[in-house]
Amino acid sequence: MNAKAIGLSLLATLLVAVSAQGGLVDLTKPGDPVVGFNAAGTGADWPGNESPPNTIDNNTGTKYLNFGTTGSGGGSGTGGVTGLTVTPKGPLGVVTGMSFTTANDAADRDPMTFILEGQQVPGGAWTQIATGATNVSTTRFATSAVSFPNDQYFVGYRVSFPDIRNAAAANSMQIGEIELLADQLSLLSDVTRPGDMVTGFNAAGPGASWPANENPANAIDNNTGTKYLNFGTTGNGGGSGTGGPTGLVVIPSYLDPTLVNGLSLTSANDWSQRDPASYELYGSNDGINFELIASGAVPAFSGRFTGQVFAFDNDVPYYQYALSFPTIVDPSTANSMQIAEIQLLGQTVPEPLTLTLSALAAGALGGYIRRRRR
Repeated sequence: MNAKAIGLSLLATLLVAVSAQGGLVDLTKPGDPVVGFNAAGTGADWPGNESPPNTIDNNTGTKYLNFGTTGSGGGSGTGGVTGLTVTPKGPLGVVTGMSFTTANDAADRDPMTFILEGQQVPGGAWTQIATGATNVSTTRFATSAVSFPNDQYFVGYRVSFPDIRNAAAANSMQIGEIELLADQLSLLSDVTRPGDMVTGFNAAGPGASWPANENPANAIDNNTGTKYLNFGTTGNGGGSGTGGPTGLVVIPSYLDPTLVNGLSLTSANDWSQRDPASYELYGSNDGINFELIASGAVPAFSGRFTGQVFAFDNDVPYYQYALSFPTIVDPSTANSMQIAEIQLLGQTVPEPLTLTLSALAAGALGGYIRRRRR
């Protein structure tokens, strides 16, 4: 077989493999936190068995019904916008579509328009992703889909329904199912693995300023029962903070660089005063020069062994990362920083040869392969 034939065969194989991996997936799943709202706020203005979580229970036989601010009287619309917020607990993905399934009865209650917003930080500002018609039909239990451009990751979503089909006749908004659809190729996973090279540091530099059984490697061992504790430059005396930033450098054990667009943190077993209160994530391709990727506040954890996820824009792949915690919750009483688990959420980015073949295969994916190396 000549070189040209070999090349065509390789490309054909790649096209089949990449095509098989593509497609849209729903980021929501039953059990994800869902909160309903209307123009008056987030009160429970719905029947007990027709609550907001029904929208993501994968059961078209249930529904979410919201009376808005009008009570349950007939023919008064909903008194304003109704909707819900959802925080998917699965992998981060780039949402480029939604689906809506109509409920069992009363087509007058169907939502006719939607607004989708995203949140990159827990409790942070909302960014509009898309708005438009839901395209729902009067047929019951029917599913319609919409698509829209988006290239950002978010950790939470708000879906608003400004209009219903017939506000003069309906007393509420109702919907059977909602899906947040992301390209499967955009899904992120943890690029760190137990055994990756990890080095802890504090304001004085690298050094073992931690108990032997609470070392930096514990932060990526996939075990929330262990933790990484760093005394910083203060020794182990009480109530002295950490004396400056603490953190770690990790080198994911991939041959290719990785593109990171998210960060997951899990709180340790005790002493919430030691929790990180802020973070800074840096990337490097030579181990000497580090560039800031993302930074921000870390909201208070809801309890021990609980997680928080942050999303951010980044289009530069790196071979290694430095995660710094400049502040902790209460330096007046805590003597250290501690964290149970850290996950860097991203994808591997092929080197030029693989990248070129992927670009050739992009047509089989409708032009979307999220490989953004500059």
